[in-house]
Amino acid sequence: MYFAGRDFNESVLYGGQTKERRNRSNLDFPYALAKRFEFLLFSIFVLDARRKKIEICYTIDDNRQAWEAEHLLGNEIDTFSQVKANSCTPVTHDTEILHCTATTPDGLSRDTTLETNRAAVLMVELGMGLQLYLAAHVPVGFSDSLFQGVVAYADDIFGGFEAYAEDLVYGRNRTELTSAQYWIKHIKPPALVFFGNGSVLVKNPAMEKVLQKGGELRLIDGRIQAPLSLAPFFARNSRDLPVDAPANTGSTRQEQARVMSIAGGPRYFVEAIPSQASDEETRDPVRSYFRKKVLITADTTSNEVSAETIKAATGVTHQQARIIKKIIDGKTVRQAAEEIGISYNTARNHLAMAQQRTATSSQIELVNSVTKAIQIAPDQ
Repeated sequence: MYFAGRDFNESVLYGGQTKERRNRSNLDFPYALAKRFEFLLFSIFVLDARRKKIEICYTIDDNRQAWEAEHLLGNEIDTFSQVKANSCTPVTHDTEILHCTATTPDGLSRDTTLETNRAAVLMVELGMGLQLYLAAHVPVGFSDSLFQGVVAYADDIFGGFEAYAEDLVYGRNRTELTSAQYWIKHIKPPALVFFGNGSVLVKNPAMEKVLQKGGELRLIDGRIQAPLSLAPFFARNSRDLPVDAPANTGSTRQEQARVMSIAGGPRYFVEAIPSQASDEETRDPVRSYFRKKVLITADTTSNEVSAETIKAATGVTHQQARIIKKIIDGKTVRQAAEEIGISYNTARNHLAMAQQRTATSSQIELVNSVTKAIQIAPDQ
């Protein structure tokens, strides 16, 4: 039996302290846990219990090497569905081989395998039919006493796993959720925060009325059901796309607009809540899956937005607001300049100053920033 090129035998014990209390400041909980066990693999995955489908999976070892475990986990969904929260459950299954691509010191890649037939499993209910699992995969050859030690250890650190799950859903110390709740409470158009595959976390009264009426936006089993134009934002296969990526567009990601619209219907704005996690923490695909977004609908069409409203909402000058108004209405900068009666270069200078005032770096960012500011501005 081998793992990552090292011989395995029972004389190799878990180095260091065998009990470790976790807290909310340790957002890299799965990796920190893997560092405790030299010969174990740890899978963090989200299971949609209603559809019996794994939404996202992340399997690592103590060197933070990624492994392929979705095949094994997919075969054990019925078993995992019987796991109870708040305690560790030992799971026995037919021998499975997990794979990863390991890189040697000389830079060469090679296929590495691990045979496993048991696991210690923790589960936390997240609501909306979603369940978060931690599975410690035990290699074939572990004695029963060592396996029971792994189960006991996993049972002991359940509180830390719960804290990790809460951080995924609500953000560090709930600050992300708190700021979003405050923001959408005071916003005029319907707004909500969703995470994962469209699971709704919080919504304002205006959105509540929209969802009660049905139509293009609906709430089914705790998940937002959006029109086809917003499908890429909610589809699992598009979870790694930026939230402002419309389907079938030839523009670059930096240039893609956040505003989606349906002919004759409301406009939709999709924004991510800024994350306080570091770059190192966001490498975890499970954490990326939970990155929360704000969906805003607005019944007001762009033609009803006046230059005075733009000026009041953003602090730009009247002339800058007039040009921005034309751009929002679909005019080019040259067309806006002609209709207002100024030169093309003057119009470009006004837009550049407006971008500087609104801390934006492109025309699309400027329009998005202005449009969003209008939605949260007091009634004129």
